[in-house]
Amino acid sequence: DAAVSDGGREDGGLALTIEDEEDDPGGSSGSVGSSGGGPVTVTIGPAGGPSGPKTGPHRRHYQAEATAWRVSAGKERISRTEQRGQRYDVWLGAGRTFDGVRVEWQDKSGKWHVH
Repeated sequence: DAAVSDGGREDGGLALTIEDEEDDPGGSSGSVGSSGGGPVTVTIGPAGGPSGPKTGPHRRHYQAEATAWRVSAGKERISRTEQRGQRYDVWLGAGRTFDGVRVEWQDKSGKWHVH
């Protein structure tokens, strides 16, 4: 059984945290290594409609020192994000591009970095 919690987000998206045992070491666009199982935070973005499908263009980000992730620009293009520890997956809405989308990661001291 998966443990699930949800809550509203300041950016208007819906966030779900799902306890997931999946381990997917594959990747693209800068992915290295495995993120491991554990909680996954799913956020449905403005371009995702009610379900935030995983059907549009996709990028997977990985940073070994990341404690948190965010989309700091281009949120209106985002269909869905999934944060799993050091890995962050971003899907775009239909017909959207990554032009103008900026992803940032936070280190343990609280400083944000552009990825």
